[in-house]
Amino acid sequence: MGHLFLGVSYIISGIPFINILGLLLIPIGWFILGKKYARGLWMITGVVGIVSVIISFAIVLYFLTFIKTRFISYEKFLQVNMYIRYEFFDFIKFSKELLLIVSLWLLIVIIYGALQLISLWTAGTYFKQVLLKVSVAMYLISIMISPFFIILPITMLITIILVYVSNIIAGVGFLLIKYESSGY
Repeated sequence: MGHLFLGVSYIISGIPFINILGLLLIPIGWFILGKKYARGLWMITGVVGIVSVIISFAIVLYFLTFIKTRFISYEKFLQVNMYIRYEFFDFIKFSKELLLIVSLWLLIVIIYGALQLISLWTAGTYFKQVLLKVSVAMYLISIMISPFFIILPITMLITIILVYVSNIIAGVGFLLIKYESSGY
C-alpha cells in the first residue's frame, strides 16, 4: 500500500493546479513506505517532509495574520499600495523571529529535498525500478540549470516542466513496483 500511496501522490504532484495536494501527501507516503519496509531513511524523509509542510503553513498563516491586522478590507489594501511596500519591508527588517522561522524552514526544505532524492534513488535500487532513478536524474538536471534563471529566463519554464515530468515518472515508477521485486 505504501508504494501505491506514494505513486499516486507523486503523480498528483506532477499535475499543475492540484499539485499542492500531492506535495502534502508525499511525506506521508514516504513515512508509510518506510514503516512498511522498515527503512529508517524513508521514515526520516517522511518526518522531515511533514515538518516542512507544517512550518510552511505556519509561515503562510503568519503573513496572512500580519496582512489582516494591518488592513481591514481589500479596498483599503488597494488604496494604500505604496504604504504596503514600505510597511512590508519595514516588517521584514524588524521581524527577527520571522527571519529565523524562514531560515529554519529553508534549511529543512533543502534537507527534505536532498533526503527525497536519496530516498528515491534507494527505493529505485531496493525495488529494482529504473524509473525512480530516472526521476532522480531529471531532478538533478533541473537543479543544475536552475541557477541560470537570471541569465536565461526560459530555464525557469524548463525547470518547472522537468520537475513536473520527473514527479509523474516517479509516481509511475512506484505504481509499477511489484511486491515480489522488493525482496519479500
